[in-house]
Amino acid sequence: MLAWGALALWSVWGCALSQELAASSLGRFTPDLGLALLTSLAACLRTRDLGLLALVFAQARVATSIDPPFATLAAALGAVAFVRILRVVFDLSRPAPLALASALIVWSSELWLSQIAGVRVREHLSRAALDSVELASIWEVLARTAPSAFTTAVVVFAAAPLLRRLPGASVLEGAHSWPLVASRR
Repeated sequence: MLAWGALALWSVWGCALSQELAASSLGRFTPDLGLALLTSLAACLRTRDLGLLALVFAQARVATSIDPPFATLAAALGAVAFVRILRVVFDLSRPAPLALASALIVWSSELWLSQIAGVRVREHLSRAALDSVELASIWEVLARTAPSAFTTAVVVFAAAPLLRRLPGASVLEGAHSWPLVASRR
């Protein structure tokens, strides 16, 4: 339980630091440290812990952003499901596939959240105002978030082993039930 609390603190810290760096001179080139941590851990945690990982990350993201909570939870669950599928096909312990997966997760998460924001804007505008407002297309969102996806992939490529060894995270990765540990002898 203490390990999950530590992971929640690391997630909040990563999300908050990303928000702070995005407001500084890095701007669009700011890596999403929260998603980097989520991706790094989702690649190695047990399958039954992935839902809890998504919930912890979604709460951290909601605490540090203005995105809707349910949309954020859906994005986190989608990211974890994507990593779960990928780790069956690819060896995500290697840095290159994990970095590519993290870039795709950043893109899909940002695309999802921008579409939700567009729906919310459409709900609050009158018909006349809606005709005068142009919402960003999918390609514009992907182009705008490409630098962040790239820098997140670089962070995951270089620091995934370090992210997995953060206090608390290494305990979650190494946790095994007794029959599984006993069967490895």
